[in-house]
Amino acid sequence: MTGTFRSVFGLVRTFGDHFYGYQYYPHCRPVSAYGADCPENSASLGISPHVLMMGIAMAESSSFTSPISHPFNVLVMGPGDYSFIDYMKAGVPLTLIVLLVLMVIMPVFWPLTP
Repeated sequence: MTGTFRSVFGLVRTFGDHFYGYQYYPHCRPVSAYGADCPENSASLGISPHVLMMGIAMAESSSFTSPISHPFNVLVMGPGDYSFIDYMKAGVPLTLIVLLVLMVIMPVFWPLTP
């Protein structure tokens, strides 16, 4: 793989892992665990640690696919009469849109190269 493709692929894979992981855990624990590994992971991917940490922070704040992922999702579940599948129907497309927008916007503000 070329360097740029490898960097972008690694960034997409990292974002995807974090988007999925944040759906089932409280937010502080995964951010602190993954954030501590950013320098090592970014060096192995050949990208800047700043863009990787911002990606982790953005993935953490984009947890739309389950009511467990954020306290506000649980708060509106009862009064709105939403079911778990409703979050999946709206959350999966929204998460994919956020992922695509992040992949376009992140390298503009935070260059991929260290």
